Amino acid sequence: MNVVTNLQTTNNSMEQFYQELLKSPELQAKLKQASDPESLCQLAVQLGNEMGYSFTIEQVRAAMAIEVAIGGDVIEESNLSTGTPTAAYTAVCK
Repeated sequence: MNVVTNLQTTNNSMEQFYQELLKSPELQAKLKQASDPESLCQLAVQLGNEMGYSFTIEQVRAAMAIEVAIGGDVIEESNLSTGTPTAAYTAVCK
């Protein structure tokens, strides 16, 4: 597989995981257990892998950074502990 194909496959995996996240309150609840952005990234990768998706922590971080850059909220511990999803939080795998 070449680099472009790998990126497309990863993007598809992240998008599919994100679509599952939008539909699943159970999955959302699992991600809300994260106490900080780094553990959120790790948990997203772990849950994604368990569901058959393949992406890395670095790719999740990049997706979150893009969301913040285009106007999403910054993830803070207060956002995570209140269970209030922010744009960046909900777009963790977009």
